[in-house]
Amino acid sequence: MLAAVVAARWRGCPRDVLRPAPWKILFAAVFLAAFHLLRTVVPPTAAGVFAVAAGIPLLLPTGPFLAAFGLALMGLPTAMILDLFLGLPLRALATTAAVALLNLLGLPVVRTGLELAVGETAVWVDVPCAGVHMLGAGLLTAFALAAFFRLKTWQTAATAALAVFAVVAANVARIVALTLFALRGTTLSAGAHAAVGCVLLAPAVFVVAGFAVFLERGRR
Repeated sequence: MLAAVVAARWRGCPRDVLRPAPWKILFAAVFLAAFHLLRTVVPPTAAGVFAVAAGIPLLLPTGPFLAAFGLALMGLPTAMILDLFLGLPLRALATTAAVALLNLLGLPVVRTGLELAVGETAVWVDVPCAGVHMLGAGLLTAFALAAFFRLKTWQTAATAALAVFAVVAANVARIVALTLFALRGTTLSAGAHAAVGCVLLAPAVFVVAGFAVFLERGRR
């Protein structure tokens, strides 16, 4: 961190980076305290995020802070960390929602743990079906657009929240589609599985992009 600050000074970095605001210093102190409190009770990768996040605000110039901070976090091994903590809850949520949608379609689908069963046909909701990578793509889109349009903090937070909701819905739709393929006896390759996910993720990304454009136009 010290080397980065020295390098920034030599390259003519803005003064607000070299003389951070008091709230940035407080932010860094809180995250460093969280790192020291959690490093013995959580995996090292997760604890390290707090240590790295503590230094990010000190190097960010004044501007759309939340968007820049979100992009900086996305540069970390965020997907792996989310897999550790959110993989199982996301799979359970997606399985429950998929069963409800399939029941609405008139299919007698029941949930057994993380498995969807219709008669003798069973579909296992495995680790990739948690949609963590899809969630990362949605959040990256949200933060990138917020930084590009220089959205306010609350607008960036709203865009990110919409990205989470839209991507979770897209992942549920993916599980429903894969279940329908399985019920028809269609065996999909790994590439076809990925293609289904990409096709259903696209509308979610367009929704997030449209919302960001709407907020930017409203501000003008």
